Amino acid sequence: MVPIGINDKLELEQEGYIFEYPYATHWLVQLSYTKEKSPIINENYSFQYIITVFLCKKNGGTHTSSPIYIYFSKPVELGKIIPFFKQFKDNMINDCFWKNTI
Repeated sequence: MVPIGINDKLELEQEGYIFEYPYATHWLVQLSYTKEKSPIINENYSFQYIITVFLCKKNGGTHTSSPIYIYFSKPVELGKIIPFFKQFKDNMINDCFWKNTI
């Protein structure tokens, strides 16, 4: 969870999200994965990583389970998706997330 900065809040307001989430003060960013069957016979499953971003209150609460942003990666190793996930978080900390995701 990362507090929403003033620049991101203004960007969200211009996009109309603040009207839908007027209570939002924080970002909640989540990295998860799904198993995807390899197209090659007798191959193991590969992992497709998903980054989801929610608008929420300070305590993490939200009235919806729908994220406002979803990123699906191609199947890659965890070591390759972690830096990408970190960049999402760093953009939030630096108050430039919404501008960098549109």
